[in-house]
Amino acid sequence: MTFNIDHQTLDDLVETGRVMRDANDIEPWAMLIRDLHEQEVINREETHWVITLHNSYDAFSSAWQAYNRWNTPHAWATAPDQDDARDYPIMTERRNLHGGRIIKKLHNYLGHVVGSGTQESWLRQGLTQATPENNFRSLQAHMRKVWGVGRQSAFEWAEFVQKALDFPITAADAELWESSGPRKSLQRIYGNPKPDLAWLNQAANHARQYMADNGVDLAWEDFETVICDFNVMRDGRYYPGQHLAFLKQEIMDVPDRGQQTALWSAWERLIPEIWQDIPPGINKAYRAEYATNRTIRSHA
Repeated sequence: MTFNIDHQTLDDLVETGRVMRDANDIEPWAMLIRDLHEQEVINREETHWVITLHNSYDAFSSAWQAYNRWNTPHAWATAPDQDDARDYPIMTERRNLHGGRIIKKLHNYLGHVVGSGTQESWLRQGLTQATPENNFRSLQAHMRKVWGVGRQSAFEWAEFVQKALDFPITAADAELWESSGPRKSLQRIYGNPKPDLAWLNQAANHARQYMADNGVDLAWEDFETVICDFNVMRDGRYYPGQHLAFLKQEIMDVPDRGQQTALWSAWERLIPEIWQDIPPGINKAYRAEYATNRTIRSHA
């Protein structure tokens, strides 16, 4: 299979992945939720609910406020103020749930859960295969039975239950054909404007192995995030630490200081000291650094 590799850019991908991994910037929300569970701030069923809320809003501040108001899906479904769930901000990634449609999504989710008794037992019905890799796909298909859950949402939901609750699953690949950001990233690095699936998979295998050979060994779930973020970094829309900046802003956006306490404690445990003082929210100057002069930010 023919590659026309941009070697300097491939090396930049390695360094970007190294910084993101070491900063805990690849998927800090999942690790935050895991920490809250490990510290017994939330029990296992509540952890599933927080994951579902975060997957629905794609804004942890919204998810955490909703959880503190209705700490189980059953509590939400029987609450007289349940429609207030539509008032919490929903990020662009979940724009299909705007306009109050998040209410329909959460009711549909509860409808699936009720017949199984718990969220845990319903999700485990999706583990129908013999290997962790095949179970990652079968669980995604199971999750997509919930109204409003698409490919990206299911991939992230599966990733979160694996990272936060040790579900026995792992991605077998980055599911590139259905994911435009990672696909475009590989096309640009490996020089193919019109790839087929076989070429994409081969390029992904090469890139992931090259990263591992240079000290950045990533699971496919994390590789998918890094290769996607690297693509938008090249276009001036990302910098290492940006996920941490988002998360920090989301913690600050929780208006109840009492509700913030456990989140800040988790932040201090999870985030390396050189990143803890990162400015909250998007820093446009940081975003432009790589696109302008190939600078890869390595600290707050």
